[in-house]
Amino acid sequence: MGSLVFLSHANPEDNDFTQWLALQLRREGYNAWSDLTCLPAGNIFWRTIEAIIRNQTMKFIYVLSRTSNEKEGPLQELQVALNVEKQSGKSNFIVPIIIDDLPYGDVNILLGRRNIISFTDSWAEGLRRLLEHFKESGIPKDSGMTPDSVASWWRTKFGSSAGLVSQAEQYISNWLPVKSMPQQLYFHEISAEPELREPYLRLEDLVAFPAFRYQGFLMTFAPLEDLTSSLGANLIEFGETRVTSVDDFLAGYGIANVIESPKLLIRLLRMAGEDLLLARGLRTYRPAAVGPVRFYFPKDLIENDRISFMGTSRKTWRQVVGYRSRTDLQGLVHRHYWHYGLQMKPILQSSWLFVFRPYVLFSNDGSNIWDSHRRLQSARRTECKDWWNPNWRDKMLAVLTWLADPDGLIRLRVGQSMTIDMSSTPMMLESQVSYVDPNEEPLADEYGDHDDPGEEEYD
Repeated sequence: MGSLVFLSHANPEDNDFTQWLALQLRREGYNAWSDLTCLPAGNIFWRTIEAIIRNQTMKFIYVLSRTSNEKEGPLQELQVALNVEKQSGKSNFIVPIIIDDLPYGDVNILLGRRNIISFTDSWAEGLRRLLEHFKESGIPKDSGMTPDSVASWWRTKFGSSAGLVSQAEQYISNWLPVKSMPQQLYFHEISAEPELREPYLRLEDLVAFPAFRYQGFLMTFAPLEDLTSSLGANLIEFGETRVTSVDDFLAGYGIANVIESPKLLIRLLRMAGEDLLLARGLRTYRPAAVGPVRFYFPKDLIENDRISFMGTSRKTWRQVVGYRSRTDLQGLVHRHYWHYGLQMKPILQSSWLFVFRPYVLFSNDGSNIWDSHRRLQSARRTECKDWWNPNWRDKMLAVLTWLADPDGLIRLRVGQSMTIDMSSTPMMLESQVSYVDPNEEPLADEYGDHDDPGEEEYD
């Protein structure tokens, strides 16, 4: 057996991860080998790779993804590694590491019932576990593999201008700061109520403002007169009303303790955000029986399904509904629609924020989302693979512009004359260093007419 750590992967689909892993392992002192870092372009021959696996490899790392799980090249390398493992008698020669959402039930039969190290949630955590496995397995290090050698390789391949640069750079976050909100909470005692099926009453269908029942009270930002004006006569009878400040409530001075009170307030703010999205005509989609509700744009909610907004340099537009069509072998045209969706989740850091979370959903008719979660996942991977960061950023900015009032504030109504006001401009984050992607070419025109693939039709 040799001294190499061989990285098998799908090329080019998993190249970015594999190059990262090879360089990280080399920084840690291991002689990691991959076709991306060890063979000149154009000299990748099957017989060369097979000989390396058979004669020079101590540990075979299989980068497992939806692509490599089925692609011929990596599976051929895996078969050679299985033969080597069998001949050498080393039961842990092959180490699979998973990097995407491939279900464990679909893992290729060649990998058997092996323990798989997951990099899905965090590359850093996956690397830590892999290094622990190397240490337990006694994989020797190579004195020639050092951080300096990695830096030298990078400069040779990409030059000194690519990678980390000592220059500050600002980034747009998906955090929307709350500018103002009511400072009093009302707890209206419910002495008589209508019969509702749900054990925890959500009275949003009965009252005009966000409210829910908690320990016999209706928790809300709205005073009693605001609630009763939106209810039918004698529909609900109220007793006493308790009033507390938001700060005291969060400190545990009230009917909820200090652990429970932030969760209750977050629930109230989330309802206020959902009410706004419903009022603007967005549809709801819940991926599971228990789980957060997602909102999406149905076809024709807005003119031409596109929103004009001020981009980072000039006024432009973005699609929020689009379609793809294809023609089958019989000449029949099949079309389905994609829908931009979102959540606005409130969180409490040093101050109140709403987190903007984008989604993409699909339908056949421009309205009703597919039932199959797996089909939705597959469509997202296929059709959104060319949506780079500027596209996601601009769709978010477009939707925030559409939700905002002319003064730039997004107002969530929580009482007759009370609102929670948040900025439609996301918070900016600053990094003290910048990263220049060596593989990325600058866009000639970020806002060209061709910039949004969602409007195009493909046969």
